[in-house]
Amino acid sequence: MAKVRTLIWAFLYHMLTLDEFEEKIGISIGKLNYIGYILKEEDKYLNFEISKRNGNSRQINSPNSILKHIQNRIKLILEENFHPYSVVHGFVNDKSILSNAKKHLNAKWILNLDIENFFGTINFGRVLGLFLSKPYKFDKKIATLIAQLVTYQNVLPQGSPASPIISNLICNKMDRDFISFCKSKHLIYTRYADDITISSQKRKYMNFDSTLDEDLLEDIKKLVNENGFKINSDKVSFSYGKDGGIVTGLRVNEKINIPRKTIRSLRGLYHSIRSNGYQVANEIYNRKYKNLNRLPKENKELINHINGHLNFIFMIKGQFDDVYSNYYNKFKTQLKLNIKSPIPKSVWDYIFIMESESTQKQGTAFKLNKFGIISCEHVYDNYSKIFLKNNFSKKFDLELIKKDERIDLIKSRALDLFIEDGLEINLDFHYKIGSKLRLLGFPNYRIGDSGMDKLITIVSKRTVSGVERILVDSGIVAGNSGGPILDLNGAVVGIAVTGAEDHDKLDVTENHSFIPIKYLLQF
Repeated sequence: MAKVRTLIWAFLYHMLTLDEFEEKIGISIGKLNYIGYILKEEDKYLNFEISKRNGNSRQINSPNSILKHIQNRIKLILEENFHPYSVVHGFVNDKSILSNAKKHLNAKWILNLDIENFFGTINFGRVLGLFLSKPYKFDKKIATLIAQLVTYQNVLPQGSPASPIISNLICNKMDRDFISFCKSKHLIYTRYADDITISSQKRKYMNFDSTLDEDLLEDIKKLVNENGFKINSDKVSFSYGKDGGIVTGLRVNEKINIPRKTIRSLRGLYHSIRSNGYQVANEIYNRKYKNLNRLPKENKELINHINGHLNFIFMIKGQFDDVYSNYYNKFKTQLKLNIKSPIPKSVWDYIFIMESESTQKQGTAFKLNKFGIISCEHVYDNYSKIFLKNNFSKKFDLELIKKDERIDLIKSRALDLFIEDGLEINLDFHYKIGSKLRLLGFPNYRIGDSGMDKLITIVSKRTVSGVERILVDSGIVAGNSGGPILDLNGAVVGIAVTGAEDHDKLDVTENHSFIPIKYLLQF
């Protein structure tokens, strides 16, 4: 199938004429030639510097409005059929620093590398060669014109909307080489723009003094060099152990953690506003952070900085996170600021008691985003209803979508219950012995019970009737069945299925287990 897609892609672009290119861009070839070849470079771009957190500066080349439009159209042309490898997380829709970091959870060691002068290494000749070769094979006039329109002073400019996708296209072969290299050595590889991360779930390639094997590091550097790039020797970091490492600015071990400096910053801003009032706090903020302005003569608004921090925590930790909820309410409710970040929610808004008034079956169910109401088959019957812990008088009928007795799962919809979203899933979780998880549900439920949120540990795996079960140390009691098992970032990785009959038998029951989330996807 991949070969067929490549042939179709090559055919489409091989036949691209100047007239067709003109039509796709929406500007005449004459004007494109003028902008590409005649217009002075100082008239094409606005150049300025922005300060980086390490005290250095980054040069930004921002194209003028007409060139920016052209580069955006070129970007759309290139995006039509470009599908980067799954290991690429930078400049890709639905990917982020979070998706990149998740790939390295529970790693025994992590190696971070930075490509030196990333955009500056991608020169006019490389861009031209890209468009002349497969799968594009543009006409030379078109290829040369495009290369001229997307480069500045012979390299990809930082600030052009076309530069990110072109950099991914240039790196496509390197990504493929790394995938093959790491697969042969049982390593995990991801790339976020110029940041390369390689990790392992084993201690292999670690020396006795807990350093990385030099031969492996040299092989990695060689592979980068062979693809026309160079590793920045000042930005090579190696980390190991239970505290985890930093991947694209996020700390990873069993879960993803936000940087402590983000929380410290929010805490300081909250106290500053509470003590001095918003206007004075805003003035203090601008004096302190004036070097971070894109254009130094412009002031930044403090509320935008606060919203940015909150949105960052939301992206990493989700709207169920206690830290996010705490600071959202401090700024929104206590200080009455115009916070535009998503409203925090309780995970219990999506977890239900499920019971049958006919057969007395009782269990737990939960709303999974884009899936529906999920629970176990053995606690469900045709008379089952669900209700929330804080509103047990309002019960919702269930319409069964599918059930599987062997796997012990049901999927249904709740009639007259209007909840559009739900809990999210984590498909990348590794069910390793010793991993910590959260068990939520309603064991031996009685009206008024608040529900249980308990930390559990994976101790083993077992296969029952051809279905994998993940065994945990304790905690699952009758009534928990059908409840979600969450990772430490709040995403669903399984469904509770077996445990003790009651709390008194917790310590003598060995078969505490849950169903991995993969079986729900096979449903």
